[in-house]
Amino acid sequence: MLITHCGIDDLQLEGQWYERVGGLLDDGSRNPPDGWDNPEQEGTVTRVDETTVVFTDDAGHSEEFVLREGATEPKDSCD
Repeated sequence: MLITHCGIDDLQLEGQWYERVGGLLDDGSRNPPDGWDNPEQEGTVTRVDETTVVFTDDAGHSEEFVLREGATEPKDSCD
């Protein structure tokens, strides 16, 4: 599952935080783009290598994330 409420920006896997390659993906108003569920998108996170994971889902989305070394929380939070 991927949290999408404030756009697609980062995710947590096994206690480590990863950020989306290409930066924040949103609709320009900090909401997920059309075609994404809100507040979360069901899918699968697959480890590619030590520092890279990929989120995929049945809707055809595929987003790559890279490790944020030393991060202990999300990059940003919104209400």
